[in-house]
Amino acid sequence: MDRFIYTEHHLKFLELGYRVMGISDLTHVFNKKFGFGKTDQEIRACIKNHKFKSGRTTGELNKGKNKLLTKDQDQYLREAYKERSLIEIAEEMNEIYGLSLTSGQLKTYCGNHKILSGRTGYFKKGEKPWNTGTKGLVKPNSGNFKKGNVPANIKPIGTERIDSKDGYVLIKVAEEDPYTGFPTRYKLKHHHIWEQEHGQIPEGTVLTFIDGDKLNCSIENLELITMAENAVMNKFGIRYVPEELRPAAKNLVNLSIRKRELMKESRKRV
Repeated sequence: MDRFIYTEHHLKFLELGYRVMGISDLTHVFNKKFGFGKTDQEIRACIKNHKFKSGRTTGELNKGKNKLLTKDQDQYLREAYKERSLIEIAEEMNEIYGLSLTSGQLKTYCGNHKILSGRTGYFKKGEKPWNTGTKGLVKPNSGNFKKGNVPANIKPIGTERIDSKDGYVLIKVAEEDPYTGFPTRYKLKHHHIWEQEHGQIPEGTVLTFIDGDKLNCSIENLELITMAENAVMNKFGIRYVPEELRPAAKNLVNLSIRKRELMKESRKRV
């Protein structure tokens, strides 16, 4: 009898599936997906031979990784730092991951790994620059545009470009820039698409791409999740899984969040 060979697609399905379900459930879904008749023992042997990890246990060694934070914890810090202070993030990460971080440790970590908050340093609306009221004291240079002159390279509304830092699509929209007060600005395209359909994105939520493709900004590919859901998905490495595994992934996320809430309530009663 010829030896069965798992394709790359089979192995990827098993690797992702093992993160959100047990062997028996995974075997059932795998057989239904590909039309096989594999046993639990065969699937378990394949997982063992390829050294797939479930991610459901704690205290795993991270050889070659950051000593302070794991890869998932690092990603959580990078996303959260765009909106909240390091003091708040330290409290959140300690609760979610069972750590004992201080804001000072995170500050040092951010400096060592060049993690920025995303705040640009532009003047906010209502703030005045140092040279306000100095007209006539500082002469314009030869490159200044005269009143009414429109630069030849100005981009029209709807112009798109790729952010070289994060890889997101940016689109020019007719909205006032909150930092400069300018009547137009570049905005994340997937945020713009979502807001056109559903309105303002609520605080404490994250807009994600269902298929993991940052360039696919269609409304059908966008999903709004909470920061807690986002943290759990990062923790277990199940942000993007095949459609057949999404119900199991959702259950794992909800159970993890509920467990954390119960632990928090229990501590308050003590």
